[in-house]
Amino acid sequence: MIMALPDTADALAPELRDTFEMIRATFPHGIPDDAYRPLLALLYEGMSFRTVAKVIEYCTGRPYELVYHDVIAAISPSAPAPLSPEQIENVREQLREHGYDAWLAKAE
Repeated sequence: MIMALPDTADALAPELRDTFEMIRATFPHGIPDDAYRPLLALLYEGMSFRTVAKVIEYCTGRPYELVYHDVIAAISPSAPAPLSPEQIENVREQLREHGYDAWLAKAE
């Protein structure tokens, strides 16, 4: 299943719009299920649990509380199905094509 994205970032807080635009450029047809958890982990490298949850709530329409817990699970080494380095690197490479490195540097 693919999680569809809104057309614009107008209703999103201004400080989260660059993140939304990077996600939309990377996944123009929506966030695929297999990219969802690695995306959360990668966004967490430059954002807090709360801000990741806010932007992904906006992107996917999933409830904030659910996304917040998904972020925790995505970065937890004791998760029932921890992410593999390959899963994370695959999504990182996709994001890099749309400014991930600059986004991460700006977040620091």
